[in-house]
Order: sequence, then C-alpha cells, then structure tokens
Amino acid sequence: MLLGDHKNTLLSEASNGVVNQVAHTAYGHASAQQPISTQLHYNGQFSEPQTGWQLLGNGYRAYNPRLMKFLSPDSLSPFGEGGVNRYAYCEGEPVLSADPDGHSVFGNILRMFRPTTIQAANAKVPNAFLQKPESKTGPASVRPIQHKDVGRLKTVVRGRESELKNVVEKWGEWSRTPSNEQGYDRQYGVGSFRRAANREIGEAEDNLKYSQYLKGWARDNVGKIGITKEASKTLKAIANEFKASADKVRQEQQQQYLYKQQVQFDKQNLGANKNVRRNVVKSYLGDGRS
Repeated sequence: MLLGDHKNTLLSEASNGVVNQVAHTAYGHASAQQPISTQLHYNGQFSEPQTGWQLLGNGYRAYNPRLMKFLSPDSLSPFGEGGVNRYAYCEGEPVLSADPDGHSVFGNILRMFRPTTIQAANAKVPNAFLQKPESKTGPASVRPIQHKDVGRLKTVVRGRESELKNVVEKWGEWSRTPSNEQGYDRQYGVGSFRRAANREIGEAEDNLKYSQYLKGWARDNVGKIGITKEASKTLKAIANEFKASADKVRQEQQQQYLYKQQVQFDKQNLGANKNVRRNVVKSYLGDGRS
C-alpha cells in the first residue's frame, strides 16, 4: 500500500504490516528508513531502479533528482517557450509545479495562451497550415511562421515544377507515337487519351500554383500567426521527399556525364594507340631497332 501527497509524491509504503517512511527533497531526491520497493516516487512518476532518474514525457528527457536538473536540453529553449535555462526543472519552482512531459512549466503556461487554429482561420491563414492530428478533435495551437518554413516551401515549389515538367514530357512522348493514343482510346473511349493528359497536367499545374501561393503567403507573414506543429511536420516531410528526389536525379545526371566523359576518353586513347602502332618501323637488319 502506498501513501502520497497532493502531487502523488510517495510519503510511505506498507507491506506485510511494515511501514516504510519516505522523504523527498524539494527536487525529488528520496531517502527512506528502508530500501524503497515501489518505483513510483517523486510526483508519482516512475523512477529508474538503478539510477533514480525519471524519464519524463514518455522518455523525452531524463531528470536527475540528485543533480536537480535534466540531463538533456529542452528543445523549446533557450529562446523559445522553455525558458533561458535549457536544463532547469520547473523553472526553479519544484514545490509549486510539476513537469510530467519534460518541458518547462513556463513553456506549458505560454502554450495555454498561444493562438489556436480558430484564431488562425479567422486571420485567413491557409488551410494547409492548419493541419491537426487525426486524434485531435478540438482546436490546436498555432505558432508563428518561421524562415525555415519558407525555405521548405521553396523546395516544394521546385519539386512541383519538376513534377509538372515530367508530366508534360511523359504525355508528349506518348502522343508522338499514334498507336499509343489509338490504343488508349480503344480501351477507354474516344478522346480519353487527351482528357487523361489534360487532367494530369492540370492537376500538376494546380499543385504548383498552390505551392507558389503558400510560399508567397509564408514569406509575407514570417513571425506572424501561421502554422500548426502537425502542418510543419508534414511540410518538412514533403520538402525532404522532393529534396531526396532532386538529389537522386542530380546523381544520375552526374553518373551519365562521367560515363560519357569516360567513353570519349577511351575513344581518344584508342585513336592515339592506333597512331603509335602505325608510326612504329620494324627492322630485321640488326641495327638495334629490332
């Protein structure tokens, strides 16, 4: 049986009629009359048996009650919502506060006053920037647009431009062979080839225009209310995908260039070797050249 205070900090544990009194410092370092059997210690959080560390935020950061600080920096610090000290626990107020998620309580308070998707929608923020997790039914918090968001959108625009170019080239190449269009129309109906080409090219054009609009909007609203965490993650993933695709194309082009250079070099060497063989004069007269 366990006994805790209003913050669920362990005060005592009883087993087989024996009561083990437990005391904690303000920052959670525990001492007891006997070894503590339960792993639920300070603020009701699990404490790692060997070290006594608390892995807060489902393992996001390890808190050391003996050192009275986190062992890794807060991702929201030092200039974000986590406060100036990246390793501080509860901003130096452990008696009045708790930190179950590994982020500064100062940051939690600021997030309470952060604009939400409701205010962002009223401010005419594009819907693409207001994406929420599927599990979230209520409004989500919105952070300001950052320069890195604009940079990622530039990458997306370049990717959309490549997509449009590839689609146009694909249908153009198919249309240069009449049998392709005729076979497509026989299978899907007269005129279906042109309709399919126009539809796919139109979709690629619309995607490019929308990406250009988002990039322009973000560029003009850096530092202003603008994007959810989920939308930022999605934007990063799309930008990374386009960047990886562009890098692959560049590598293939470089390999083709090097291959052509090697072929040209081999041809030149072959021609030079032939000239050398034609210029060699064989002699069998014992004059030292045979």
